[in-house]
Amino acid sequence: MKKLFMTLFAIATICIVAILGATSASAATSGTTGDCTWTLEGTVLTISGNGKMSDYTSDYSPWGTAITEVVIEDSVTYIGNYAFSGCSSLTNVTIPDSVTSIGDDAFLDCKNLSGVYITDIAAWCKIAVGSYYSFPDANAANPLYYGAKLYLNGNLITDLVIPDSVTIIGRYAFDNCSSLRSVTIPDSVTSIGGDTFYGCSNLTSVTIGNGVTSIGYYAFGSCSSLKSITIPDSVTSIGEFAFYGCESLTSVTICNGVTSIGSFAFSGCESLKSITIPDSVMSIGGFAFSGCESLTSITIPDGVTSVGYWAFINANTVNFTKNIENIDTNTFSSSYLKTVNFGGTRAEWEAMVYSGDEQFSNATIICTCLDNAHIYDNASDTTCNACDYTRQVQTTPSATTKPSTTTPPTSSTSKNDETTAGDTTTAPDTTTTTDSTTAPDTTTPDVTIPDTTDSGKGSGNKSSDNTTTVIIIVVASVAVIGIGTAVTLILKKKK
Repeated sequence: MKKLFMTLFAIATICIVAILGATSASAATSGTTGDCTWTLEGTVLTISGNGKMSDYTSDYSPWGTAITEVVIEDSVTYIGNYAFSGCSSLTNVTIPDSVTSIGDDAFLDCKNLSGVYITDIAAWCKIAVGSYYSFPDANAANPLYYGAKLYLNGNLITDLVIPDSVTIIGRYAFDNCSSLRSVTIPDSVTSIGGDTFYGCSNLTSVTIGNGVTSIGYYAFGSCSSLKSITIPDSVTSIGEFAFYGCESLTSVTICNGVTSIGSFAFSGCESLKSITIPDSVMSIGGFAFSGCESLTSITIPDGVTSVGYWAFINANTVNFTKNIENIDTNTFSSSYLKTVNFGGTRAEWEAMVYSGDEQFSNATIICTCLDNAHIYDNASDTTCNACDYTRQVQTTPSATTKPSTTTPPTSSTSKNDETTAGDTTTAPDTTTTTDSTTAPDTTTPDVTIPDTTDSGKGSGNKSSDNTTTVIIIVVASVAVIGIGTAVTLILKKKK
């Protein structure tokens, strides 16, 4: 029995050795992949030939998943779908200038890939990497995807200068490249593709040339160390999520040329304290500045006609300089917004904003007439009828009373019966109901009648009245004296 057991054990050992030997022999054998050939020596895979590699599925490739290094030689033009998927031990890959495209998820789960070696930056910028996905982390076609460092002719790239020969930087070109510290983009470049520098966590400085007209989707998203950015006046559009999650970004300068700011463009830039939106901007997408917790005040310029959903959800103060044609009912948050300065009349504000719009429910709305064209009831009124502006009015001695709103009568203009319509010299003690601001003479023709037309009227009549009054007073005085004397004589006789 013991001999039988030993015999079976020996046979099993021989079979295992044979299988391992066959596997080893198979792994060292060259094969074909599309237009190319491959050779695996130990754990180093070499792809050579002239043309494209084959596409594979996520669970199969002829060289297996134990490889640690891949060398792709000149004349290979395409790296197939899932070509190195699951190669978790892969650390280095060399890609020649001849490669013009990389298939979907070619480096999926190559999480230990730390070095990507190229020989030409201009050629690298032109490579088409994978298919278009809705989110940047859905594509592992780029070998830099898991944070590998980029080497140019064996030298680590930290300060990237794009050559003048480049006109377009392709999608995913430097996606998640951990070695980049600064990037200089020349005037020759007209477009920065989507996800181009997404996730470059050590990138602190970016210079964009004056030839760039568009910044793509997620172009600088999650560049968590980027502190400032200047967008030149050549740029007309800032794409969706372009600077999403740049949590260290404190300063953004947008030059006058940008017409649209995409949805989520600066969302999550929690350190951003101020930004000036130029007059050229016409539309601001939804959530454009959401999550910008340090951005408490924002000015929306005249050119803006449309502001999207929750674009400024964290703003405490907003300044409008004109009537916006389309403002979403949730552009702001009633929990944050406290003050609105509107450069128009109260009527214009009410016409622009839906009456039940709750986003303004806790805010103080301060309206201001444009160009100081304030409207007042009269010269002494201090508060504008159209806005909240209050002026200082200087009081003068000649205008201390509010003008009468009644039309002056055509006959008597005085409270005293003694003064008639023809009197043009008002006595000092006569009080009238109007101030120095009176109706024009053309509305009261009777005040221009000369005194000579009626000798019984005018100032002479007042002299006669005064004389009569004096005579009455004298007579009364004499009568009082006489009565007093008579009373005295009567009293003496009684004694």
